[in-house]
Amino acid sequence: MHVNFARRHAEVAYLVLPDARRQGLARRAVECVTRWGDESIGVHRILLQHSVHNAASCAVALRSGYHAAGTARQQALHAH
Repeated sequence: MHVNFARRHAEVAYLVLPDARRQGLARRAVECVTRWGDESIGVHRILLQHSVHNAASCAVALRSGYHAAGTARQQALHAH
């Protein structure tokens, strides 16, 4: 989580190494930092960034309570 305290905004992103995937670690981490940002430091808005080309990342976002608010097109390069 990257926090801009002056604006009370934060960004969340995640990366899980292959050996640790499919254990719910990313979801639990996202839920934890989201709760911390909301309850402990009073963040007004949290932007979760993930690849829409990665179904598992999309699932983590949805299971963590985030909903699509838009897509940042061409923000990152992806192998095809």
